[in-house]
Amino acid sequence: LSKIAAFRLIQAGFDDWIRIVLNGHPVYIGPYGGDRLEVERVGRAGQRVRYTGAAHGPCELGTSWVKNLDIDLKPYLRSGENTLDLRVIVSGNGEGWLTLHATQYCGCQWAEHWRNDCGALEADTAQGRCARQSTVCTAPNQTRTFQGESVHRDCWQHATNYLCASGEVHEEPECQALRDRGCDQIGSACLSQLPDGRCAAYEQTYRCPERAPTTRTVLDCGHQTFCLEGDCFDAAFTPSTDFGLAASHLGTLDALAGDFDPEALRIFKGGRFNCAKSVAGFQNCCKATGWGVDIGLSQCDPEEKTLAEKRSAGLCHYVGSYCSAKVPVIGTCLEQKAARCCFTSKLARIIHEQGRAQLGIGWGDPEHPDCRGFTPEEIQSIDWEAIDFSEFYADALKQAEAGNRPSETELGARIKDRVTRRLP
Repeated sequence: LSKIAAFRLIQAGFDDWIRIVLNGHPVYIGPYGGDRLEVERVGRAGQRVRYTGAAHGPCELGTSWVKNLDIDLKPYLRSGENTLDLRVIVSGNGEGWLTLHATQYCGCQWAEHWRNDCGALEADTAQGRCARQSTVCTAPNQTRTFQGESVHRDCWQHATNYLCASGEVHEEPECQALRDRGCDQIGSACLSQLPDGRCAAYEQTYRCPERAPTTRTVLDCGHQTFCLEGDCFDAAFTPSTDFGLAASHLGTLDALAGDFDPEALRIFKGGRFNCAKSVAGFQNCCKATGWGVDIGLSQCDPEEKTLAEKRSAGLCHYVGSYCSAKVPVIGTCLEQKAARCCFTSKLARIIHEQGRAQLGIGWGDPEHPDCRGFTPEEIQSIDWEAIDFSEFYADALKQAEAGNRPSETELGARIKDRVTRRLP
């Protein structure tokens, strides 16, 4: 009995009446149902069929029946010998038949085993060193034969892709390029960590010289005496070092007037710019040079190219870097973004970098940099004598040396105009 998986009465065909009993249990009486099937005499020669205590019918129904039943007979089975009794009542000629469906468990023992070739990767995944990226079926919807038996599976083989930390440290070429330029490393920070505490990506900070040192030759007219109509005076002088500072202050006054937002009441307002860099080194949109020849920069955003141009012009202050895309589960950084505040002029950037330090105004965090301008009150609180403008007026001197210096007549006219415009 334990080996019988299914035993069902599927159909019954008969003319005119039928009763089916399994091991003493009536399972079907037809065609009208009931609890019995008996022939009774009526009068001296008549007969009829009784199928309940109160219901009966004629022996001849004039129909050959085919009934679709699907009755579960397994509850009426017993261990050992089973008896299935079929009784048909027919007037004249007729038939009676059954259709049964029986399923038996096979006597063989079998088990299904899957071979996993990814055991080492699964162990690393449990330790947080790897993460599953995708799983695809490489042998779908097939029927295979084992010892003469056909077995169908929706998928016979899967392929799983993992992303793992190699444990090796790779330095990008840009670091050596900075050292070749004479830059010194001044900092190192871990951008993201693996679950076991190891660092997955570092950010190295370098400080580079602005330009190579230069020398200039000036005319010293010291120890000279000048006389006119008997009045003499000493024409000697010590070359002044204040010209660049004075020019920077005048440039600051012009910039204050031209870089003022009357609606927000902010001066020297900056803008936030980001550039993205793949930690694995596949793409670096944070390069300041090479945009015309480097094929790898073709996938970068126009904003990133604009940032490179602003950086080359000395308009930007570096705020910091943050991880903008991580590997699921492991949390290792895939993409890093560098945030900068860029201004309309190098002078504005210099004033921001030194003025904020004086006033205790921070730059925000890399994901939310604070590039706001100064309020008029903050501008008035800056100690301008402490601002180092050397980077700004060095550019002015460089332009003068390149032939952009005005003539003496033009310079005199500018100074005269500047003075007279400020006289009461």
